[in-house]
Amino acid sequence: QRSQAFENMGIDRMDAAEQAFTRARQLNSNQLRSVLELASINLDRNDIMQARSLWQNYLTLIQFYNLGHNPSSLQIGARLEQAQENEERARQYGEILRTTFPVSAEYQSYLELISNWCTA
Repeated sequence: QRSQAFENMGIDRMDAAEQAFTRARQLNSNQLRSVLELASINLDRNDIMQARSLWQNYLTLIQFYNLGHNPSSLQIGARLEQAQENEERARQYGEILRTTFPVSAEYQSYLELISNWCTA
């Protein structure tokens, strides 16, 4: 499971995260966490097009494997939609976070995100 080893390296070493997640994805394009983490990294550096592409790949994978979202994926989805000025879709992800993971750190982060919309 070399791809899993690279994925774990990306989680443990933030300085090499992007390289490790990219390598994990090269070895196994179905590494869900790597795809999601790369989407987040690209979103953090404001590369919205790349983040969007990775997000679409993530959505395809969870649909293929018949998996649901986790708190992190919902928060990333909300951030991505907000970055694209799609407030309605971002709020939909937030509502799923609120009803499914109300005590998660990701939901608290989402609440901060929307409070920033209101003050901007």
